[in-house]
Amino acid sequence: MESYEMLIGHKEDLDEVRLIQVLLELDDAYFNGEELVDDDKYDELKRYAEITFPDNGYFKAVGSTVRGAEIKHANPVGGLNQIHEGELQKSWLTKHRKKQARLRKN
Repeated sequence: MESYEMLIGHKEDLDEVRLIQVLLELDDAYFNGEELVDDDKYDELKRYAEITFPDNGYFKAVGSTVRGAEIKHANPVGGLNQIHEGELQKSWLTKHRKKQARLRKN
């Protein structure tokens, strides 16, 4: 089996499918507590993939699949797609303040 370090070192030889597969494997391991390569090596591979295959759907996704049960947070936990301004922000805040008030009553 090829090591991830070796694959990153020969990233130009990987086709789009294999390159994205490697990124997904690294993401899954990282988001579930296992770091398979240095951050610098991962960033190098991801930058190369984004430059080489900018339209790949991988670059629109966030995070990794969840292993086990999802955790219900008492307070809303914002993600990378947070709303930052204007009416959308106000409606988001209103919605989550109501939800938070309901949680406090329980």
